[in-house]
Amino acid sequence: MPETLAGLPNAQLLARVQELVQRGNAVEAELLAHLAEVDARGLYLEEGCSSMFVYCQRVLHFAEGVAYKRIQAARAARRHPEILEAVHRGELHLTAVGLLAPRLTAGNFAELICAARHRSAEEVRQLLADREPRPALPTSVRRIPRACEAGSGNTGCTPPDAPRVPRATDTHTPFAPDDLHKGPDGGARGRALPGAIHGRP
Repeated sequence: MPETLAGLPNAQLLARVQELVQRGNAVEAELLAHLAEVDARGLYLEEGCSSMFVYCQRVLHFAEGVAYKRIQAARAARRHPEILEAVHRGELHLTAVGLLAPRLTAGNFAELICAARHRSAEEVRQLLADREPRPALPTSVRRIPRACEAGSGNTGCTPPDAPRVPRATDTHTPFAPDDLHKGPDGGARGRALPGAIHGRP
């Protein structure tokens, strides 16, 4: 095979790569459709697996990350079949589908799928971030203390009755930078793998 490829003209080699990618996209879309049906029927139980995730790992021998992405994409495609068409045409990759899946609704799926076509994972993340609702800016107005008004003589604009700011020489309890990484209960912050994959939808 390597020797055969080595003799191919450049144009023919590039054309074959494009053809193989198209065939791979078609197979990926068909695989997602089949995984969605296996998941919906709970057939992983007949294979002695407690969940679709376990089935993909133990029976299909997918890596953990690949199993997670394909299950997520298969479930999203079952709700929105347009995803399969986009994957078949090579317009969406698995990572993009995984990022879109939690945000897709009956009202926005067509727009989001179209907007995410041929975009990298980072571009899809930015696309979704731009559509996040932003909190309204505060409109409160604070009165300037008299001590800060013009001609008051208080150049530091500090109200006379303001609490004293501790000096560097004051005795205080040291602050550890690591405290920023602790949760409300004092434990370290962390992020667990979503658990929805381990059960049926």
